[in-house]
Order: sequence, then C-alpha cells, then structure tokens
Amino acid sequence: MAQVLVVEDDTPTREVLRLMLEDAGHQVSEAINAPAAIDLLRAAPTSWVVLVDLLLGAESGDSLLRTAAQDPALGSRHGYILTTASTPSLVIPQTALLESLAVEVVYKPFEIDHLLAAVDRAAARAGRA
Repeated sequence: MAQVLVVEDDTPTREVLRLMLEDAGHQVSEAINAPAAIDLLRAAPTSWVVLVDLLLGAESGDSLLRTAAQDPALGSRHGYILTTASTPSLVIPQTALLESLAVEVVYKPFEIDHLLAAVDRAAARAGRA
C-alpha cells in the first residue's frame, strides 16, 4: 500500500480521507497547507501519493503543484491528485500544470472506489523519473 499525504484545510474532510485511506491499508500523513506539505515531501524518505485540495483557505493547492513542477525532485518523486468541490471551469486554467505532473483530478463529493483507484494510479506513477 502507499504512503499518502492528505493536504486539506477542512478538518472533517481531512479526517474522513485519513480514515478511509487507512481502512484501505494506506499509511496517511496530513498537512493543512501547501508550505507544511512541501516540507513533509522534501523530507520524505520514500515516494508519496499527495491528495491536495484546490482551495486551501487563503492559498490554493495549485501553489503546491507549481512548487512541485519547478522542483524536479518533488515533481518526479511523488504522485499527485487534485481534489476539488469546484466546477471544472475552475480547474481548466490549471490544465498545463496538471498535465506536466500527470495530476489526476477527483471531484468532491467523490466515490470511495474512484478515489482509491486514483490513489493506486498515482502510486504507480510516483517515483518514475
């Protein structure tokens, strides 16, 4: 199973994701914002799957993805999934960034099986430099 980092500022959503992923056998870490997530990812001894919410309070999840795209170690070492309750029209401007990191988008509310399958795909991509 994968090591998963849930980057989500909404505590109930973060907790539900953690419990769901742990029930599926994944090891889960949490971050409430992009800077905390980046610190964890840089220090991670192995590849992680990163579930990052598009809207993280005062900042956005795409700031984490931009940092990963600009840092070859972060971009190639970890697999990323963007989660969002936003409409696709808010995600479309991020298309080039998402494609550069092979980021899958999972819309909320999500089906558990769909999210777990996305985590498996991201885990398979993680670490492929």
